[in-house]
Amino acid sequence: MSTFISLGNARQPFNRLLDAVVGLQEILPRPIVVQHGHTPFVAEKMETMDFVGMEQFMERLSGAKILILHAGVGAVLQAIETGHLPVVMPRRRVFGEHVDDHQVDFARAMEQQGLVVVANTAEELGVAVRRVLNRAVKPALRKDEPELAALVREALREVAVRA
Repeated sequence: MSTFISLGNARQPFNRLLDAVVGLQEILPRPIVVQHGHTPFVAEKMETMDFVGMEQFMERLSGAKILILHAGVGAVLQAIETGHLPVVMPRRRVFGEHVDDHQVDFARAMEQQGLVVVANTAEELGVAVRRVLNRAVKPALRKDEPELAALVREALREVAVRA
C-alpha cells in the first residue's frame, strides 16, 4: 500500500500542499508518490512525476492506502469511484493557487455528503491524514453510480448557488 498525492494540471503553483506533505512524510504509507503538475517539486524520500496518463492515474488511485488530492472535480470523483475517502486540500485564489475559489466550495459540498475529508491548512492536513489512516472516518458510499451522480449534482448545485 502507498500514498498517492495529486495536484492535477492547474498552471498555478500549489506549494502549500506539497510543503504540508513533506511535513507528514514520516507517517505516510510508503512508497509516497507525488504527481506535482506544474509545481516544481523534488523530494528524496518520494517518487515524483509532473504528469501521469489516465491509466496510470487510475492505477495509482486504486493501489493507494491513502489519497491526498487537490479538490479538482475529476480527481475527487475518480477517487470516490475507486472506493476511497480522499483527503482534499482546495486550491485558494487568495494564495494564487487558482483563478477562483470553486475548489473550496466543491470540497465543502462533498464533505457535507461524507465523501471527502477537507484540510485547509497544513495542521488540518495532518489531522485529516491521521483520521483516515486510523479509520476514524469511512467513505459515505462506494461505486453506487446513480447515487454518486445525484450527490455530485447536488454538490455542484450548492456551489452554483454560492457563486
